[in-house]
Amino acid sequence: MSTNHSSSDHHFALASTIASEALKAVLLVNGGAVTALIALSGNTGIDYRKAILWFGIATLLATLTFTLGYFSQLSYANHVLELEKQEFEQANCELKKHNAFQLAAIGVLLASLAFSGYGAYVASQIALK
Repeated sequence: MSTNHSSSDHHFALASTIASEALKAVLLVNGGAVTALIALSGNTGIDYRKAILWFGIATLLATLTFTLGYFSQLSYANHVLELEKQEFEQANCELKKHNAFQLAAIGVLLASLAFSGYGAYVASQIALK
């Protein structure tokens, strides 16, 4: 049984690492897009402000996703701690908080991706004019 628990812990750690790296990539892509569009605006005289705004919002949302992920993991750790203390009611409360933060993080991440996609669309439309 401890082998399953160990394997479960290992897979949880891998999933957390993959999620963290994916969030870093989203943050890097959006921040890079903002930087590139600012440079293009200065060098070409084309006004990319609308696209910069959408990518900027996506960057802020990606950062918020990290924050929500932190609170999700903190709630999960508190859940485990309360289980160890056999405080089952409080453990259940912490698990509910963990799930709420986790769902919020997923929703905010999806919003970030949507804003990023729209920023790319806006930038392409401006460039085609």
